Amino acid sequence: MTYGLPPGTQIFYGQPGFPAWLYTLAAAFNLQASTYPGHQESERAEVGFAPNPQRLNRGIDWVGSVADMQRFADYLLSVRSHLEQVIWENPLTGRRVGVAGGDDVSATAYFAADYAGHRDHVHTRQSQPIPLPQEALLRPDFNEYPVWSRNYQARGGTKIDLFLLHTQEGAGNADSLARWLGGPVNVSYHYTVSQDMKDNGVTVCDVVDTDYASWSALNANNRSINLCFAGSSVNWSAATWMRNSKAIDAAAWLAVQDCKKYGIPFTVIAPPYTAGRAGISDHNYVTKVLGIGTHSDVGPNFPWVYFAQKVAEYLGGKPVEPPKPQPQYPRDWSDRELLEQIWAKVNL
Repeated sequence: MTYGLPPGTQIFYGQPGFPAWLYTLAAAFNLQASTYPGHQESERAEVGFAPNPQRLNRGIDWVGSVADMQRFADYLLSVRSHLEQVIWENPLTGRRVGVAGGDDVSATAYFAADYAGHRDHVHTRQSQPIPLPQEALLRPDFNEYPVWSRNYQARGGTKIDLFLLHTQEGAGNADSLARWLGGPVNVSYHYTVSQDMKDNGVTVCDVVDTDYASWSALNANNRSINLCFAGSSVNWSAATWMRNSKAIDAAAWLAVQDCKKYGIPFTVIAPPYTAGRAGISDHNYVTKVLGIGTHSDVGPNFPWVYFAQKVAEYLGGKPVEPPKPQPQYPRDWSDRELLEQIWAKVNL
């Protein structure tokens, strides 16, 4: 498979127009991509550059946080044989990553005149798709976009050591909840997540930047990242939760990414809780273990085993499929209730 967009293509950061593999790769590194007319549309006669007689647009600029751009540049260096160019200079450390014709030229003067203009984005040129890291291949399918809230605060230097799950306790979806959280209310989350029951598509809304504290768990706000399952309830049955398994997949993926970013332990802390542990848990943990507030979400029927399996999968384990739905009955019967019903029928 080759790569190249029509001459004169212009795609702004985060907009559609690139092939699907690019958006998957960008999401894996929390980046957005763009290109513009004339961007690497030249024919290069150097070793390691593919012929470009049609003058295809083969340049891409990638933007994100400095840490994410550095992580991406390091990854590109590891797969440099698939790339014609990489140009990046870390504005904080001065570290340079350069690839020319598939060769590592980071320590040479090859791009000496170019690095100054590549401190706010990573530049690449390629004539084939960039290989996806294993992490990207595992990413569940969901649509993510920002609906920013004004309801947040600085963390005050507090170390982030918890990723917490919440229920909404109301009707709605990720988008409607996120927009409500942007109003004059004293609550917010970093993420809202929901699964459409018609097409099973999953939506993730970014509501508060994770570098800041959302208003989700009282005195635990500064130390936590918080995700709310929109439209959910502590009263959901296990079967209802599993009908929303794709939303759970997205939550597990986001938890893993943020745990990696902030050094949060990947430990899934499910009831019964162990006091004082850092990791991934829910609002009920804040109540029961930290002694803050009275909330009990995500409720007793949340499928912690499945969630933990997905966390392990996104850390590099084997893919996990949701269990097959079990037959649903009008109500659950205890053995005693069943015997009483049978005895009543026998004694009619």
